[in-house]
Order: sequence, then structure tokens, then C-alpha cells
Amino acid sequence: MGRLCTVDLANDPVETYEALLDFAPPRVDFLLPHGTWRHPPARPGAPDDPPGAPPAGLSPPDEPTP
Repeated sequence: MGRLCTVDLANDPVETYEALLDFAPPRVDFLLPHGTWRHPPARPGAPDDPPGAPPAGLSPPDEPTP
């Protein structure tokens, strides 16, 4: 029997993962929010980076233009 759940990104990721393991699933798979370097997914609690700014220390790869 499988489980499908929605995870609030504001929750602690380790606590969330451990809570999911309490159900003893045969495996856990995550569908992450879609994002690109120019349009990253929301990051609750992250510093107020300018829109499209890569995380500190990373340079965005070349992206094809649509």
C-alpha cells in the first residue's frame, strides 16, 4: 500500500523524513518543486535574495532560451 502526501516546505526536512519513515514504507520518493536558475522555487525562511539569484557560491549554468 502506498502513501501520497504533500509536504510543507517550511517544515524541518529531517523531521519530516523521519515522520514519513514511521509508516515503514518500502521506499520514499520526493517530487521537488519545479524551478530553474532564473525562476527558483520558493524557499521559506531563506534570506531575501534578489529574484533569480543563485545560492551563495554557485554560478548558474547556461540555460537554453525558450
